[in-house]
Amino acid sequence: MNDNLLDIAMRFQIKPIKSFNGAINILDVISVLTNINKSYKNFIEIEFLKTKKFRIIYQQNDSIIKKLINELELFIVDLKYSSFEAALVPNFSNGQDTLFQFDLEEWKKEKYLSFKDDIYYGEFNNIDYINHLKKKYNKIERKRIFEPLFSTVHESKNYDLNIKIENGKIEKRLVLPLEEKIHFYIPKKEKPEKKNYATIQAFMKIEKEGNLLDIKTQKIKKIFYVEELKYDTYPFKPDIIKYNDNIFNLIEKLECQVEFIEDNYIITNDKLDITVWGSTREEAENAFAFMFYSIYQNFAKEDDKKLSDNAIKLKQQLLKLVKAEYINGTMEK
Repeated sequence: MNDNLLDIAMRFQIKPIKSFNGAINILDVISVLTNINKSYKNFIEIEFLKTKKFRIIYQQNDSIIKKLINELELFIVDLKYSSFEAALVPNFSNGQDTLFQFDLEEWKKEKYLSFKDDIYYGEFNNIDYINHLKKKYNKIERKRIFEPLFSTVHESKNYDLNIKIENGKIEKRLVLPLEEKIHFYIPKKEKPEKKNYATIQAFMKIEKEGNLLDIKTQKIKKIFYVEELKYDTYPFKPDIIKYNDNIFNLIEKLECQVEFIEDNYIITNDKLDITVWGSTREEAENAFAFMFYSIYQNFAKEDDKKLSDNAIKLKQQLLKLVKAEYINGTMEK
């Protein structure tokens, strides 16, 4: 590596806070190098796609950007004991791709120096610097550039990361921007807008394939009736009832009535004389499952001698209704 490249290299020093004889943990070194490299590569890709003549080439061959980034891979050109000190610089002389009808090496060098001066040496809390970046990069681009760079600080529990200039003097210690400014560089994830949903009751003619009902727009031939329900009072017709580890597989759907009265969902089944309620539809359904389980245990599994005539009739109804009972996945005999 010639002296000219060494002169323009990005210098830094990882100074261990606590160490063994001045040695630095190898994982800390890898983390810092990886994050700086990622920030730099993202910057190059963003700048490439911002350049109109490059975008035209990219449209012809989208693999060109990957090749360019690989060519501009950073190299370590200097080391020092008692801390980890290095200078990073790409190799600009990788030849000229035939797709580029202009001096690519000049662009490579210009963008590297732009990253070094504008990003690496950035005055992150300076309002003029922030306004300058705001004009150049949108929120997504800033996040791609600065998130990996700032990760070197987030992960620096065991070391200080010092930014050095060409003469080897420490320019500054890399620290995160102030809390009120950090979100300019790494915007908070925006919470997705809450979607409004409606419960509807609909009657329609749809295309049927075998026994499957696939309700997609293209499958709907005709809509006969649509009504938005004020409450979740859609039909409740279970053919499988689950309560804790018990599953009841019914021989037919159990027809139930669902109402919303005085802020409660009420589910009723006249056949089994079950009435339950809950403040939500889910609570009411869970209450129904518990009640069915209780009735089945107390009547269907009880000896006839201990049951009244009406209770025996209920037992017979339950035994006819339940095809199989499973406990912890095992069918009861």
